[in-house]
Amino acid sequence: APSSLARPARAARPEARAFSMRAAPHRATWSKARTGRGPRRRWSADGSDVEQELLAFIRDEGTPGEMPSRLLLERRGRGDLANAIYRRFGGLRPLARRLGLSMGSRHDER
Repeated sequence: APSSLARPARAARPEARAFSMRAAPHRATWSKARTGRGPRRRWSADGSDVEQELLAFIRDEGTPGEMPSRLLLERRGRGDLANAIYRRFGGLRPLARRLGLSMGSRHDER
């Protein structure tokens, strides 16, 4: 094959450059700026802090005894809590049963 058709060495190709914060500082803040979220939170393995956060949310929202919907959690900026509920407990219903909360009228009855 003629040398003019040879592919340049990996280091010479622009797409082969390593990621650099100096070259792309916007990449580090893109997620937070785009979604409005804060830093990623670590939830405890047993889910006790998820339960406490949910009960505090319910108290602040003024809906005692009723499980908030995932949509409500996300609209109030608590998508992190909704995700933790699904990951730790398998969904809203299992956690509602565990905490003695009713599902309320805002949930689909499936």
